[in-house]
Amino acid sequence: MPDGRWLNAACYKPPKTFLWKAPTIVTLAITTIVLSGLAVVVARRIARPMKQLTSAAESLGRCELGGHIPEEGPDDIRRTAVAFNQMQQRLSRFLADRTAMLAAIGHDLRTPITTMRLRSEFVADAETKSRLLETVDEMQAITEPRSS
Repeated sequence: MPDGRWLNAACYKPPKTFLWKAPTIVTLAITTIVLSGLAVVVARRIARPMKQLTSAAESLGRCELGGHIPEEGPDDIRRTAVAFNQMQQRLSRFLADRTAMLAAIGHDLRTPITTMRLRSEFVADAETKSRLLETVDEMQAITEPRSS
C-alpha cells in the first residue's frame, strides 16, 4: 500500500464438482417421464381418427359398408374423414340403385323367358329342345334375385 503496509487477500475457489448433481438428474428424469407420457397421449389422440379411417377403408374394400366415421382430429384427417363419408354415401346410393335396376331388369325378362320356355316345348328335335331349355334355365338363374 502507499503507506508501506501489505495487503493480503484470500480468494475462495470452490472445488470443481460434477456438473450433474443428484437433484438435477432426478428433476431431469421426472420431466422426461412426464413429457414422454404427455407425448404418448397426444400422439394416440391424433392417431385414433386415422385408425378409424383405416379400419373403415379396409371394411369398404371388403364391400362392407360401415357407418359414419367421426370427423375429428387434425384438420387434414378431418377433411379426409369428410371425403370418405361422402364417398361411402355415394357408393351406398350407387349400390342401391344398381340393385334396384337389376331387379327391374330381372323382372322384365321373366315374361320373355317364360315365353321361350313354352315355345321350346313345341320343338320336335329332342337335342335342340334340351339345349334350348338349358339356355333358358341359365337365363332364369341369372335374372332371379339371389338371397344373401
